[in-house]
Amino acid sequence: MMTYSSWVILGSLAGGICILWPARRTIQNLSDTLTALLILAVAAVTAGRAGYVLLNVDYFRDHMNEIVTLASPGYWGHAAIAGGLVAWWSIGRLRRRIAPAPLIILASLIGIGASVGCIPSGCAYGREVFWTDGWLWHLRADWPDMYSINNPRLPVQAGMAVWLAICAGSALAVLWAAHRRHLQSSIRGIALWLTLFAIGDFSLQFLRADPMPSFGPLRIAQWADMALFICGVALSLRYKIG
Repeated sequence: MMTYSSWVILGSLAGGICILWPARRTIQNLSDTLTALLILAVAAVTAGRAGYVLLNVDYFRDHMNEIVTLASPGYWGHAAIAGGLVAWWSIGRLRRRIAPAPLIILASLIGIGASVGCIPSGCAYGREVFWTDGWLWHLRADWPDMYSINNPRLPVQAGMAVWLAICAGSALAVLWAAHRRHLQSSIRGIALWLTLFAIGDFSLQFLRADPMPSFGPLRIAQWADMALFICGVALSLRYKIG
């Protein structure tokens, strides 16, 4: 059985190929794209790790050596997305921008890999359901939690994987339509992907049972989803996405 890390690596490799393949025509273009991809990867991984440490600051306060050694692996997806977006914008300013369509595919494949990898690893697991829960009982999957205890649960990880595929398809469709109409499309698909991801994750967070810090009535991840949603809508309005 493939591990969580194996699924993430598989998604990363597939997405990386989608980015590098169009740039293969010249050595200079391939070199620039590879450099941009490496910058993007470092920024996303660093931000994702930093976010995970902040979410679990009580643990890492007593295990400082594990922050860098990754003896306790973990990344926060929302922070990784934010770090990747900042890096993508920055490298664009240096005229080494990665095209939005491959970037959307990369982000979606990594997210799908992480979601699928979480199933056997017991991360991001759903709430338990019982036969008295009506129609929810029919959605159950006998998957483990973080303690490797299998119980009938809502298949949140599968739901996230499907939603990411929908996000990618919708965003790529917007890019294709913009290209057909000869519109400036570098931000259009990214904005839609952000908005849809935020909506889906915000909703699925209500169905999750894994521990996560909360602020008020919402989990921290849901507040982050609201921030990503606002960012996506702001970009949509700024670039007049219809």
